[in-house]
Amino acid sequence: MVEKRIRIRAGVHLHQNIGGVAYWRPFQCLLTPVKGVKGQPEVIKQRDKAADDLFSTAVSTVRQPIESLFNWLIVNTDIQRASKVRSTNGLLVHIFGKIAAAFIYLVF
Repeated sequence: MVEKRIRIRAGVHLHQNIGGVAYWRPFQCLLTPVKGVKGQPEVIKQRDKAADDLFSTAVSTVRQPIESLFNWLIVNTDIQRASKVRSTNGLLVHIFGKIAAAFIYLVF
């Protein structure tokens, strides 16, 4: 079956089977909130504002719980302090040990 890729906006694509139904392929790219373009005419800014706001809200809704999880992990375990680690195996032991400690802290 032939697949066609349609560009909706920068970084967001809709994939469609020629003989079938359109579908999204999620998590193929990093989604970030929309930034304003310098020198863009006011008319275009106003026209795109509603769509940009909805897209930015959707992206923030997905990212916020993930950022909260990692912030909780950093605060409770001090996982970023690994200055004495010298090897890849030591780093893996450090990371997974801190994550295990965080889960024990969460349970008890």
